[in-house]
Amino acid sequence: MDNNKILDLTPNNPFSFKILIDTLESVLNECNIDIKKDCVSISTQDQNKTVAIYFKSSYDNYKKLYISPKLDVVRLGVDLTSLSNSIKNISNATDTRLNLSINSDMTNLLRIRKKNTMYRLKLIQVLSNIDNKIKYSFDVKILLSTKYFHNTCREISTITNRLEIRCSKNNIKFIGRGDTGDITIKCTNKDQDTGLVIKNDNDDDDFFITGLFDLKSIMSFFKLQSISDDLLLFMKNNYVLGIQYNINDLGHLFLFFSPVDNNSYEYDGDLYDEQKIDDSCAKF
Repeated sequence: MDNNKILDLTPNNPFSFKILIDTLESVLNECNIDIKKDCVSISTQDQNKTVAIYFKSSYDNYKKLYISPKLDVVRLGVDLTSLSNSIKNISNATDTRLNLSINSDMTNLLRIRKKNTMYRLKLIQVLSNIDNKIKYSFDVKILLSTKYFHNTCREISTITNRLEIRCSKNNIKFIGRGDTGDITIKCTNKDQDTGLVIKNDNDDDDFFITGLFDLKSIMSFFKLQSISDDLLLFMKNNYVLGIQYNINDLGHLFLFFSPVDNNSYEYDGDLYDEQKIDDSCAKF
């Protein structure tokens, strides 16, 4: 390994990395990317504190993941528009190459190599906007095709900018109510193209979960359907909506959307408990 480097990172799937950054750029101006010896992670939230964003990627998702032995973590403070522009031409071709590195003599510059092109991106200081993690609880987990979910959201967006989700034992309903009419899309566990699987953690057959959310915020992540085959929804009555995207050859993206029109609950943006999410997914 080149001793002159404090960071050397090559993802297995550059296209998935590109789409992830493109998606984040649509909702954030900047963020910190934390790189440790065994993982890459992002923890942030949008300026309006309507969605908390957590990404975690393990060592196995990289052809090369190196940081200087003298460091516990390398933090990349990046302007997401600049980073997105520097990798925008990456295609889904298997021969695409992408490498991110920092030299010890130029620690404020991130070098981005793709094939015969190299960018040098100035790193910036980004203040962390998520501090203490608090515990949470969800009653229901719902497995769905990512493509089906976003197609459903897009159809409902023709009526309204709010999405109501109702879930019971054998079906889930996506409802939109607007000034000109309303729409209801019902999905059952018999609809094979949806990939629907519903699990209630309380083992209650007679349950009903509902929540109302900002549809525009959810649709900001529509690009992920090109790199994620399925997703998990986490729900509890009139509570935060959790969404986990399983991103091809890259890792997991966790999103937590605050509910709307619910005066009894105030979302402060600090809802992530990594071990609980990991345990919950393993039991699904």
